[in-house]
Amino acid sequence: MNPFFRLGIFLSLLLLIPTPAQSAVSSIDLGSEWVKVAVVNLKPGQSPISVAINEMSKRKSPALVAFQSGNRLIGEEAAGIVARYPDKVYSFIRDMIGKPYNKIQDFLAKMYLPYSIVEDYRGTAAIRVDDGTVYSLEELEAMILSRTQGLLTAAQLAGVNVLALINEHSGVALQYGIDKDFSNGSRHVVFYDMGSSSTYAALVYFSAYNAKEYGKTVSVNQFQVKDVIWDPELGGQNMEIRLVEYFADEFNNQVGNGVDVRKFPKAMAKLKKQVKRTKEILSANTVAPISVESLYDDRDFRYVKSYTSLLVFSVQHQFLVKFGQEGLDWRPKKANGAVGVGVWKEIWKESDWCWDNMTFRVGKGNMIRFWTDVWCSESSLYQCFPHLFGMAAQRNSTVEEMWDQNSGQGNWNLHFLRDFNDWELELVGDFLHILRGFKPSLEEDSVLWRKGRSDKDKAPGLDGFTIAVFQDCWDVIKDGLVRVFAKFHSSMFINQNTNASFIVLLPKKLGFLGSCVGEEGFSSKWRIWMTGCLSSVSYAILVNGNAKGWVKASRGLRQGDPLSLFLFTIVANVLSRMLLKAEEESVLEGFRVGRNRIRVTRLQFADDTIFFANSCTEELQILKSLLLVFGQISGLKVNLDKSNLFGINLDQNHLSRLFQLAKMDWVPPRSISDMMSIDYKEIGLFSARSTITREKFEELCEDLWERSLIPAKEVLKNSGLKVDEIYAVELIGGATRVPKLQAKLQEFLGRKDLDRHLDADEAIVLGAALHAANLSDGIKLNRKLGMVDGSLYGLVVELDGPGLLKDESTRQLIVPRMKKLPSKMFRSIIHDKDFDVSFSYENEDLLPPGVSSPRFAQYAVSGLADASAKYSSRNLSSPIKANLHFSLSRSGILSLDRADAVIEITEWVEVPKVNVTLENSTAASPNISVEVSPHNASEDSNENLHDSGTWNALSKESIAEAKRKLEALDKKDAERRRTAELKNNLEGYIYTTKEKLESSEELEKISTTQERQSFIEKLDEVQEWLYTDGEDATAAEFQERLDLLKSIGDPIFFRLTELTARPAAMEDAHKYLGQLNQIVQDWETKKPWLLKDKIDEHNFLFSGLSDGDKVKNWLEEKEAEQKKSSGFSTPAFTSDEVYEKIFKFQEKVASINRIPKPKPKIEKPPKKETENNGASSEEKANASSSTSEKTPSSQNDQSAAGDSDGKPNEEAEGDAHDEL
Repeated sequence: MNPFFRLGIFLSLLLLIPTPAQSAVSSIDLGSEWVKVAVVNLKPGQSPISVAINEMSKRKSPALVAFQSGNRLIGEEAAGIVARYPDKVYSFIRDMIGKPYNKIQDFLAKMYLPYSIVEDYRGTAAIRVDDGTVYSLEELEAMILSRTQGLLTAAQLAGVNVLALINEHSGVALQYGIDKDFSNGSRHVVFYDMGSSSTYAALVYFSAYNAKEYGKTVSVNQFQVKDVIWDPELGGQNMEIRLVEYFADEFNNQVGNGVDVRKFPKAMAKLKKQVKRTKEILSANTVAPISVESLYDDRDFRYVKSYTSLLVFSVQHQFLVKFGQEGLDWRPKKANGAVGVGVWKEIWKESDWCWDNMTFRVGKGNMIRFWTDVWCSESSLYQCFPHLFGMAAQRNSTVEEMWDQNSGQGNWNLHFLRDFNDWELELVGDFLHILRGFKPSLEEDSVLWRKGRSDKDKAPGLDGFTIAVFQDCWDVIKDGLVRVFAKFHSSMFINQNTNASFIVLLPKKLGFLGSCVGEEGFSSKWRIWMTGCLSSVSYAILVNGNAKGWVKASRGLRQGDPLSLFLFTIVANVLSRMLLKAEEESVLEGFRVGRNRIRVTRLQFADDTIFFANSCTEELQILKSLLLVFGQISGLKVNLDKSNLFGINLDQNHLSRLFQLAKMDWVPPRSISDMMSIDYKEIGLFSARSTITREKFEELCEDLWERSLIPAKEVLKNSGLKVDEIYAVELIGGATRVPKLQAKLQEFLGRKDLDRHLDADEAIVLGAALHAANLSDGIKLNRKLGMVDGSLYGLVVELDGPGLLKDESTRQLIVPRMKKLPSKMFRSIIHDKDFDVSFSYENEDLLPPGVSSPRFAQYAVSGLADASAKYSSRNLSSPIKANLHFSLSRSGILSLDRADAVIEITEWVEVPKVNVTLENSTAASPNISVEVSPHNASEDSNENLHDSGTWNALSKESIAEAKRKLEALDKKDAERRRTAELKNNLEGYIYTTKEKLESSEELEKISTTQERQSFIEKLDEVQEWLYTDGEDATAAEFQERLDLLKSIGDPIFFRLTELTARPAAMEDAHKYLGQLNQIVQDWETKKPWLLKDKIDEHNFLFSGLSDGDKVKNWLEEKEAEQKKSSGFSTPAFTSDEVYEKIFKFQEKVASINRIPKPKPKIEKPPKKETENNGASSEEKANASSSTSEKTPSSQNDQSAAGDSDGKPNEEAEGDAHDEL
């Protein structure tokens, strides 16, 4: 591998080595657009290798870096501003490293990237950011890492210890083969990878060999990369650019007047972002939308091909089913399939009503098809009612009619996959109201619709009446109702006869409410007043119009408080801002209303909100996530169970899938049929929405499909293998999800199915992690897999200098293509002058992208001329030679390690005479001296030569300067994060503390009213500063004010905590002391070896003032002191002090309890007396008696062994324990 080759390079890097047993390594998959990291986990119970998640809990991060408003943004932060500031967000840095300046200019123009670049001293490009600072590409990539030689430099700048670089195909092969066994047979596998910017096909041979391990023969798996064919300029980007160009032309045609949207960076950034999403949708759908708000000059781009598809949340329930008659007679057929019990019961309850009110026009002799009948306008049932369709056992589920001849009645059954839920039974009741007024006939099966029952009588209005009452009686009540509301708003008076059921909407989190009103600019005094209104409200029951029984509430408003609606509107504005942010980021769309094209994404009526969104699953998921996040931060939870999903001009199968995703009720299109019957395009209510078909997309990329087959064709051609000799073809890379590409590969390979056993996005980084673990000294893999990779290019070494001829000796192929990595090479040349060594690619027709010259590195070998001059006057036995030592690293980088000058000198030297003695086997001869003539003495001299090389790499000075700049940026980023964190901490402390002060009744027991009020005023003062002068304060200022508030609040809340913690600690202490006597009694009975004197050695007294008594007395004294002190003062003692006393005492008791039972001493057998002992038995007895009198301890020692009957002596046992 060479420094310019890999567009998808992967780092196996060493991050941390605490100890050899705990070495930690990671791998980095550095793609054109994404960065993924895999970590080798060393903790037991965890997956050995796993993909790390970023700060957004995503498994991959954008390979982006941005500079905006003096701040550096990386990854997800940078991705958030790419549509607004395309000139400040830098992407594809990896693809530009190592390329000449003019090639980078062409690349940026092709990708519509409006970067400001300058040419640096190396002839490559550097990027100038908005503050004028110039960064090399390596510096930018050091923030997200880089590739090959530039990658090593970037890793060095980033402080990463790189173990090795590994090719993409090698990482995939490792992941593929690590859990397989090839001992039973080898196999050839082709890995086909199409990523964002490049495509390759690699042929890898997997096999096994036998090896000795711990004296046993084991089978070891291995793989060898046979060949790799690479197209560096074919990838998913090519497809996206085709779409960008196509839609740019469409927009230009719509605008006219010679406008070219390609000239406007922001417009192209928006278009590219939307096109990427459109391409992804086309991988799973035959039609995909394309819509960009305010693409250029406040003009929206709508590629007009179909009407808009929208999702609407609201509240409606309807259900539809059909039964019929043929020739006015019920069909005598049996029910087909199981019947849902819940459905059957609900229907049977209303059977009398059904037979009295339901009739149909049914055709002759045909089975009525439930799902395929056209009932609603021109739509069939399965199109209109996806929820039922999703539950059906089969697409053509039928309604079976049965006639009971005895009773003269008929009934009908439905065949569904499951029973209905309780909430669905209400829908069954709805359909019974819909199917009215149909009369049977002998004509063709048909149904004439009229408006059925709606939900008019479901939700009562503010006055307790349903909406149906207002609709039917509006002419009568409208004047009076308007007067009531007008009087209320003008004089705040409500007629006592009016049912005043006002909706009260207040956030559950008052801290969040305070933050909102503070953000809106309300003064601290107003916020205090508002807080007072919320926390000091009193309520009463009206008896005959008079208030009785006033009750003070802890917090919050109740019915009749107009302030609640105002405050709710302020909080709800946060949701509006979140939606607006989503619109600005082009992740959420609405629709355009009226001639002025006003965009609408939501309509809000108190706590009922209608959201308009794109019908794609991604946008619905985003909208649902926004609602859930808003509910989490504000306390206003979104009730999905009471939310509904509408579809307008939307395929009902797709609507069914969206329903499952949203987990909410569905609404059939008939309920909005009036809206659907309008020509939206004509009146301008809904914007005509763009879509593109998969067929059109495939047509735009027609030439790319054949080009995509070239790597696979070439790799098979070079290997000489046939298609049927390939064991598997594994697809890798995001672009391989395109159906047309898969179809072309299937057609070429003659395979019905392609292999997708590996994760297309993560296989490479996981395989690289395996390689990193294998290279690490501190990690041992249980499974072994040998890897043999090779150089992807043939590399040539050329020598140039005075006196060197251009022949085979000065230009040699030093690295044949696919030469094993790593390798060492040696070359020798006869020359006596300094010369240059350069590296070039073998084939000038197959150069890496952006490389115009085959030469990619050059070294200057010096010192040879000096060595020649130094030794030329001496007698040289052979010409001076230069030995060149090359190495091809495991990362695929070719380098000239060193050069030596070899000089052979011949000189005549004086050799001393040597006497040689000859011995004869028959007689001794005198010594004969033989003079040995002088001989040639040869001297070899190895002179180290100096070599210096160029890779278009940063100089040492530039690297040092880059490190300084990056360190400064890191410190600035750290300070920015610390400032934001401290600001959030301060803000959060203020709101949580206020909420505690307002809601906790216990605070009145441990703090005075003046103390609390003073604290609240201080909180308000700091809060006002936070939103005014402190908006741009430093971290130190935030920390200072937080410490100030904590110095006031911590003592208060400490007393509040101790108010409950201290009694609990006292209770635990008394409970334990009460159990102490039982513990000691257990010792006396169950552990008799724990004698009193032994225990007293541990300063634990059985009698008198024991340690337990001391603790008990201390507790009583402290309790008495606490009763004398005020709750507003510092506690006389704390719960921690109580637990400390008890824990120490418990440890002492436990240490005594752990004393083990001693082992009994074994009695030694007495020695046998012999006749030759020289003493009589009497003398022995006297001697024994005398000994006993003189040494009483002897008796004790003997008795310690126990009596003759084997029973131990109690006194002896006590002595043994003393010794223990």
